[in-house]
Amino acid sequence: MKSNTPFPNKYARKSRFYKNSDPGTASDNKSASIIGFLSGFFASFCCTIPLALVFLGLASSSFVLAFAEYRWHFIAFSIAYMIAALYVFLQNRKACTMHGIKQYRNLIAFVLITYAAVYVILVFVIVPLAAPLAFQESGTRIVYIEGKTDLRMASIRIDGIWCANCYYATKARLSGLEGVTKVESYGSTWNITYDDKVTSTKSILSSIPSSYKTSIISDFRIR
Repeated sequence: MKSNTPFPNKYARKSRFYKNSDPGTASDNKSASIIGFLSGFFASFCCTIPLALVFLGLASSSFVLAFAEYRWHFIAFSIAYMIAALYVFLQNRKACTMHGIKQYRNLIAFVLITYAAVYVILVFVIVPLAAPLAFQESGTRIVYIEGKTDLRMASIRIDGIWCANCYYATKARLSGLEGVTKVESYGSTWNITYDDKVTSTKSILSSIPSSYKTSIISDFRIR
């Protein structure tokens, strides 16, 4: 005899569960936006934080260059944070299953896109616009006196500079060295004019962080 009492099967229970946790609500979209934004912001810390400190007068180009060595640490931390935040997001919605991940795949994709967009905008748009304003060249200007000033030009190759923050910090660092009168860059080649009686190529190279690969292309007297 067929019972009149309804007994929902497992498919009906699953349907009711996902009906009560449909993705795409305003709360879900807000959470996804926050996760993506913070992840991208954390990834940009190697550039944005030192640059902000330079603007506030709390850091120098040397600090910026030293901080840049931890670039991959911040990127790894941002990815770890994003994964952990997404796990908590799905766990709170009882969707930490393959089916749940598939259901929330659009929101997860939105987090990844937001992460990439925030990182690109901060590192490759805002930082290049702000860095020239933050770093000022302060090279020692030397008046040429016949027989007393020995100016030379050293062409140095510097590999490893990948963002505008590092570029302007390196230029400010080199320009600020005592005895350096002019700094020009053409890609990875830097032409540095300096007074041979005040400084040397050895001192110039030692001012560049060891994380960058450097080599002397040429060094000749110009006066």
